[in-house]
Amino acid sequence: MRKLSIFKILTLFIILLVSNNLKAQVSLINSGTGTSTTFNYSVASGTNRFLYAIVTAEFSAANNVSSLVYGGKTMIASGVTSVTQGGNVNDVAIYYLRESDFATLSGTTATIGYTNGTGSLKSVGTSFFLFQHVDQISPIDQIKGNTKVNNTFISSNSNINTSINDVAIAAVNSSDLSTISVSSGFNIINNVTLSQHSYATAIKFITSIGPENPVFTMAVSSPSLAYSALRIRWDNVPLSVDFLNIMAQKRDKNIYLKWSTANEINNAGFSIERSADGKNFIKIGEEKNSAKNVVYKNYSFLDTRPFVGTNYYRIAQHDFDGKINYSKLVSISNGNELVKNLILFPNPALDLVYFNYNSDAEDKINVTVFDLTGKLLIQKHYIVSAKSTTEIELNLESLTRGMYLISTENEQGIKTSNRIVKR
Repeated sequence: MRKLSIFKILTLFIILLVSNNLKAQVSLINSGTGTSTTFNYSVASGTNRFLYAIVTAEFSAANNVSSLVYGGKTMIASGVTSVTQGGNVNDVAIYYLRESDFATLSGTTATIGYTNGTGSLKSVGTSFFLFQHVDQISPIDQIKGNTKVNNTFISSNSNINTSINDVAIAAVNSSDLSTISVSSGFNIINNVTLSQHSYATAIKFITSIGPENPVFTMAVSSPSLAYSALRIRWDNVPLSVDFLNIMAQKRDKNIYLKWSTANEINNAGFSIERSADGKNFIKIGEEKNSAKNVVYKNYSFLDTRPFVGTNYYRIAQHDFDGKINYSKLVSISNGNELVKNLILFPNPALDLVYFNYNSDAEDKINVTVFDLTGKLLIQKHYIVSAKSTTEIELNLESLTRGMYLISTENEQGIKTSNRIVKR
């Protein structure tokens, strides 16, 4: 019989010790945005899911957001923060559904309702965020609201007390069409500019106990600001598989993924998912499980068709009973000194988008438009003059609303790329 070295025995002991104390953290599965009173959103699979919705609106006079119905089910309201300035009313309204609510949904349509006030709706924007591993009895608490007028920043009036593995989430509605940033530690998930107002949502996955008070800062002073923040609570349930780590490395033109697991029980296998924006993921591969119970194992996958620019990856672990658990998110830039940022205008765009291309010599460039799954939708070829700046017009009329990736490449292999939002 082959004997294990003391080092290997200690390593296995530490893995078992750590894995027995690891539990699933709250994680974001996907998100979606709508810019009208009726839009569609699809709920993905997960464990102990929690659908968080933020509705932001601007009215011309007295009026408020009053309801959000999704899949034929009225979502649970968690309050409305409202501010009135210069005759206009700006709202931030929070709604949610729990795991038990998803079984009775019929369809994917979301519909916003508002009170029969005197004010007409000027613009509305809604964002859905689907989390998993959320406490189903008391999924949220410590809801904070605040308003300000004629200011460049806003935060809550008091701290949000959190625990490890929770999520702190905050949203702001600005009556000015402004770029919005957030304080360190929080990440902006979306920053949406509409016809009459702009809004942003920021989250932080909690790794140490402490109070949180996210601060939003506007690029310019806003006539009115409405703010809401809260804590999403962790469910404290053990995983069927403990993800010890996940990493991404660039190898030539490919991206190499590697992850390790411990304490695998009821594991049917893994699927590898990629995203261009960190929110909308597609499956690009899978790894079947060859054993029922595994103490420790390494896995790897080679992505041979990564996006130009930043690629986001996560591993979806599938139980035999159909449940899905996700690893943490990792990102990596697929670019080098020849990859540059493409300046698009306007962005968002309705039908036409423009960009300037600078060239020292006559050149041929290939322009491509991809959706976030990597599907090629538009391909055009242009000839640009020597020592000139050429304005190139690209027609997006055939595309539906959403986010796309526009890339250029010349004969020397110099690439530029950027994302465009089609209204």
